[in-house]
Amino acid sequence: VGVATLDPATAERHPIAAGPTRAAPVSPVVDRYLRAALSDAAAAGSVGRLFGGMPDWPVAGKTGTGEVAGKENTSWFVSYAPADRPTWVVSVVIAQGGFGADAAAPVARDVHETLRGLARR
Repeated sequence: VGVATLDPATAERHPIAAGPTRAAPVSPVVDRYLRAALSDAAAAGSVGRLFGGMPDWPVAGKTGTGEVAGKENTSWFVSYAPADRPTWVVSVVIAQGGFGADAAAPVARDVHETLRGLARR
């Protein structure tokens, strides 16, 4: 599955090349801590009701809510899966969408369900 844009008028796909990757200098202790914290946040935190029922597709992630003066909150959820073998990254941001757990995380759950189905093929 490659990343591409889709022209709605012609249904023509236009591939998007992946950007450069770099490794962050993180100690193994910090790496284990972060992975465990992100896995726990998705499985048992404010979005545990969404991702706790996916034992064959463990998701690691974090919600967020950005406050903007005079506007509704911006909702976000950034995640990766499978948590034990990261392959996919899903990031959802909804301007003026409310709390991250209430707006962005359910959209990410739908995306993870699709990716989960693709991985089974």
